[in-house]
Parts: sequence; structure tokens; C-alpha cells
Amino acid sequence: MKFLTVIFFLLSFTANAQTGTDSTFFSRLYLPFGGGSSTTDDSKTYSGKVLLTGFDYRIRKTNGFFFRFNFDYRLQQYKIIGNSTYNVSNGKLEFTDYLIGFGNRFGKNKLRIFGLIQCGITSYKYLAVSGQVNDYKLSEVRNETPAFRGTMGLEYYLNSNVAFTFESSYTNIPTYSIFWDKSLNILEFSLGLTTTLF
Repeated sequence: MKFLTVIFFLLSFTANAQTGTDSTFFSRLYLPFGGGSSTTDDSKTYSGKVLLTGFDYRIRKTNGFFFRFNFDYRLQQYKIIGNSTYNVSNGKLEFTDYLIGFGNRFGKNKLRIFGLIQCGITSYKYLAVSGQVNDYKLSEVRNETPAFRGTMGLEYYLNSNVAFTFESSYTNIPTYSIFWDKSLNILEFSLGLTTTLF
């Protein structure tokens, strides 16, 4: 995560230096956040909830290219039938996504549309049960895997620094897990807000 954060800010400062304008770095730094729901294409891991947070740095304040770092939390339900490799048949998977990428924004007046592609790491954890009768122990197991995401979004601006947002994202986890088959595809819909700090 530290590596991704450093890369994000290096790209941001480089882009800011090349614009040749008097706008400050922080006036171009937006903080998108929101919440919504998610679903998957797998029969074992299905519906869930998502909380989106991130940093959005814009080359130009209105339209054009931008960089985004996402730090997202997602809670998915799972149910494994005929499970012989894992000792809990249903429960919750907690995902934390660390994603960085770039996109393009266009539109005019108060309405803007953007597209975004990202890659990074998702970390997921779950509970496992061990021990014998009358002596059970719960332990938390954590795994990490690559993740890729494409996002389309719609923004409605209240002023130049604040906008309501609607985002639709498609996330691919290209690795095998006992909770899904060869890969996991996640579709997310969220409503939120984006705003500057200053």
C-alpha cells in the first residue's frame, strides 16, 4: 500500500508541475467517497455491500485526464455446498481494495461523465474454526491477490468543488480461491460525493 501511495503522489506532483498554471496542488485533489451494493458471477460468493474512498487528482480541474487511488471496503456473502477443504460452509468475506489508475472526464455545465481503469491488490479475510469438541477456536485468515477494475461514472456539480456521484464498476480478481472458481467478477453500483479539501 505504501508503494502505491508514493507512486500516486509522484504522478500527481509531476502532472501539476507540467500544467503551467497557478492552481495549487490541493485545489485539484478531490476526495470521492460513497456506498452501494455489489454482486458477483459466482454461485458461492454473491451479494454484498461496498464503501468507496479515494484520492482523485485532476490535470485540469474540470475535464480531461486524472489519476485516482482507491482504498475500498467490500463485504460479500458466501456459501459453499459440499465443502471438503474449508470448515465453514457460509459466512462473510471482507475485501479491502488498493487500486491505482487513470481516467478521462468530459462534459459541460453541471453534468460530467468519466471513465477509469485501475489495477492493484485486493486483500480478503475470513474466519476459520479449529479445535475439538468443547474447545473450538476462531482464527482470521487473510489472503492477497491482484485485482483489475473498470469504472464509469456520472457527476452532478453543486459548485466547482462539490458534486454528487453515481458509479458503476466492474472488478476482476483473476486468481483461484475456495470461495470462487478460476476468477471472480464483481459488479458494483454506488452513490456518493466528491469534494476538495480546500
